Amino acid sequence: MITIDAAINRRGACYMSTQRQPDMKFDLTYPSEQIKIVQRLGEKTSTDILVQVFNKGVPYNLAGMTLGFELRTDNNKIIIDKEQSRFTIVEPLKGVFSYRMHPNAQSFEGNAYIAYFTFEQGGARITTERFRVLNDEDVQNVCAPDIQQHYVSVIDDLVASNQSAMAEAQAIRDMINANRVVRKTGDTMTGSISFTDGQGVSFMDAADPSKRKAFISSGGNVTSLFDSLSGGRVWWYDHATQAFNVDKPTNLMKKTDYSGKDGEATLVLTADASNNNSNYQPMAYRRGNTVTVRLAVTRNVGSTNSLLTTLPINMRPPITLVNKLITPDGTSVDVEITSAGAVHMYTPGKSFTLVTTFAVNS
Repeated sequence: MITIDAAINRRGACYMSTQRQPDMKFDLTYPSEQIKIVQRLGEKTSTDILVQVFNKGVPYNLAGMTLGFELRTDNNKIIIDKEQSRFTIVEPLKGVFSYRMHPNAQSFEGNAYIAYFTFEQGGARITTERFRVLNDEDVQNVCAPDIQQHYVSVIDDLVASNQSAMAEAQAIRDMINANRVVRKTGDTMTGSISFTDGQGVSFMDAADPSKRKAFISSGGNVTSLFDSLSGGRVWWYDHATQAFNVDKPTNLMKKTDYSGKDGEATLVLTADASNNNSNYQPMAYRRGNTVTVRLAVTRNVGSTNSLLTTLPINMRPPITLVNKLITPDGTSVDVEITSAGAVHMYTPGKSFTLVTTFAVNS
């Protein structure tokens, strides 16, 4: 493991340098007297500071940290340097790093009594104790310069990113002016607009643009509308067969709701009933939501059950219906069709012929 002492020895053994290379140790909890960094105006090389950081005597882990250096001169000019290329983490677990001071830190004459290093990770920030930086005068400078303006390293990044953003914004503005884009706030199309197959068109909630209520997609031979809130497909159109289909239950009466139930059924008589005419079979016939029933039946003599037959479930009236009929011997009988589909005649030994039509609900 490398300590600051080992790093110092390695640095001294490897080369002789014209750079100023002070060594500093900081404890974030227990402050101690620090050296003064001395520089001179007119020097052509930056100062490299080798630093080791502790917290309560334990090396401070620098892994994942953003390092920084901040300084304020006596005349209140500031340097805030977070340019990571000027920091080198030598041994993160031992808290050892080096920092090459920005040239602006050598551009003023006099003292900066407030200088320190910063360590940031996520939203956390901690700093070392302050130390002093002195820029001594140069005999060649009759009037020593002063730091010309504040320096904040992150502003360099902001300037670069803003220049890129401005270039992109100008390109978009040029496209708008050339009528090559549709404005988000609304626009008028003078030609057709095409969407990539499969991408679809979304419809947003006007009150809450973050919510997508529905979207239309077209893939293959099918165009579909999907409900994003409740989920699932609402309808779809098959371009090949030209069939329009509705999937969701709505108040729309679909053709398939009733045409799928169209048809006829031969009615099965109970043991208490007999068919009067072999060419006139008991039948129920449905078209749409109407049903026609025909019967030519005799209730057998001596039968004890009034039930003659039962209609299929899709051919039953919504309410009980009673038909008063005249039998061949001139007497009247009641033929009852219940909502459960049961057909009753309550007089044994009587014959009747019935044709009746009624509406059904489903």
